[in-house]
Amino acid sequence: MKKIKLLIVDDEPLAHKVLEGYCKKIDYVEVLGNCYDGITTLNFLNRASSKSRR
Repeated sequence: MKKIKLLIVDDEPLAHKVLEGYCKKIDYVEVLGNCYDGITTLNFLNRASSKSRR
């Protein structure tokens, strides 16, 4: 089965811990990263997008 890749975005550190815990229990889910604000999220997505074009 192909993995679902996701990015956790939330400004609450506890939410990141809870979501990562849930995701680790699901074999077909891969957490690519964590972002705590919109600017960091956009930067992450821009970097990921440029890497996939190579």
